[in-house]
Amino acid sequence: MDSPTNGQAERPPSRKQTLSKSTVARDVARGRVGKVMDYQHGRYYLRPIGGGREWSAEPRDLVPLPLSEALRDSVAAVTRQHRRGDL
Repeated sequence: MDSPTNGQAERPPSRKQTLSKSTVARDVARGRVGKVMDYQHGRYYLRPIGGGREWSAEPRDLVPLPLSEALRDSVAAVTRQHRRGDL
C-alpha cells in the first residue's frame, strides 16, 4: 500500500463522498480492502473481496480504488482461496 512519506495512511479528501454498492474501496483506518455492500446510519458496510465477515467504516476512512487495483485484489483473494483448497 502506498503511503505518504510521513508514514501516515493516505486519507481521502474531506469532502462528502458517496460510494455506490459494489464499489471497491480501501478502509485506510483498518488497512483493509472491501466491496461496499450497504450504507446505513452514516456508515458504509463492506465485505472482503474474497468473502468473509462484513465490517463498517466511516465515510472519511474510505478511498475508492481504481479498477486495476480492485481487480488485483480480487485475483489475490481467489489465489488465496485456491491455495487453501477452498475452490
